[in-house]
Amino acid sequence: MNKGFLSIFLGLSLCLSAGAQSLYFPVSVLEGGSIKESDPIQSFSYEFENISGKPLRISSLRTNCSCSSATCSADLIQPGEKASIILKYSPKGRSGSFDSKVYVYTDQSEEVESILSLRIRVVDDSPYPYRMGPYALQTKEIVFQKGKRAKSRIGYRKLSDQASELKLRQDFLPPFLKAKLGKESILVEYKPDKAHSSGEYPLYLECKEKQTKVIIKVK
Repeated sequence: MNKGFLSIFLGLSLCLSAGAQSLYFPVSVLEGGSIKESDPIQSFSYEFENISGKPLRISSLRTNCSCSSATCSADLIQPGEKASIILKYSPKGRSGSFDSKVYVYTDQSEEVESILSLRIRVVDDSPYPYRMGPYALQTKEIVFQKGKRAKSRIGYRKLSDQASELKLRQDFLPPFLKAKLGKESILVEYKPDKAHSSGEYPLYLECKEKQTKVIIKVK
């Protein structure tokens, strides 16, 4: 055999060997459909087979979101044996369409063996439908009846334990409107005076990540 041809042949063989798959997933992309934000943690299963010809272990499973985690149903998978990757997905504090991924590593290589995907839509059914970065608000509008003293609250909640401090900016509120930040709500008090008038007044809420505006109406 020609030496040049032999070198090319061996090089191709090594490349093919290095790129060979150890795991076979009949389905690597799952359609999770729609779930509610208030639903419990959901579980999804990806069945696979060890086609490497030797025993192997799943050395690592990495996800691209803190809302999901993955585990393997077996420790040591023999050649020809089947097992499953179990993906658990938490919809709490999230809404919208997502493509959650799992990166599968085995003890046969440091490279990613397989990438699994979960396509899912989370429907917001919580009492805090308004998003402001790591916070969720109950409402973005308060209405007071002109001349009638009253109080109203805006409920809020943290969506992350790492959320930065929430602050109020009352620069654009007239003297007859006051806002006070509480642990889980913002108290807005309307004290009509001789100079008060009808109108719409902005109360700004801000944190390190984002700012939003609540409209206070007097009518």
